[in-house]
Amino acid sequence: MNGMAKLKTAAFAPGMTGSMSNLAFRETRQGTQMMVRQAGRNPRTPAQEAARDRMARASRAWVQMTVEQAEAWRVYAASLATNPLAAPPVAFNVFASLAVRVLQANPSASIPLVPPSTPFGGDGVRATVSASAGGVVLNVLQGNSPGVVTEVLLQPLASLHRATYLEKYRSKGFSPWEAGGTVSVPVRAGVYAVAIRVVEAATGQSGAIMELGRVSV
Repeated sequence: MNGMAKLKTAAFAPGMTGSMSNLAFRETRQGTQMMVRQAGRNPRTPAQEAARDRMARASRAWVQMTVEQAEAWRVYAASLATNPLAAPPVAFNVFASLAVRVLQANPSASIPLVPPSTPFGGDGVRATVSASAGGVVLNVLQGNSPGVVTEVLLQPLASLHRATYLEKYRSKGFSPWEAGGTVSVPVRAGVYAVAIRVVEAATGQSGAIMELGRVSV
């Protein structure tokens, strides 16, 4: 996908504005336009192309929903509001974030068109982290429950003593973990903060980011 693409929105979704990941939406006389925001010197790496494809699939699923499905997502988004004085989360953003996570966990999965019916209670997965030649190694102490996968997140640091920021972690993949196993992530030489997040594969619901530590590779 390159440049602008036109989306035909249904009557229940008169238009989408704003942005999500590397996509931006705006309303024009010709309808809703979806634009890819180019970033970095190499905007077409396999990872970036996969991210664009996931967002495009989520966007198509949204505009093809029935009135009842879209209303259910609006009700669900409103239920997530934590500040009664602030506007509730945008239904499309809530739907897209979960849809993208479902596809990250399983690229061949079908995007759920109805909101989750129950909260995600998290998982008891545990791991330690160490460095190896050319990579970060996570040693799994307690594996995932059925239907749950673990996302590995890394954050490059200038030194072992630099502060970490949750929004700066970057995903390095999803997989179901088993106790006693290891997960290796190849990286360039440097210092990295390592974290994990558990995700319910069927719904995209996730737990909080859990920081495991720092390693020098």
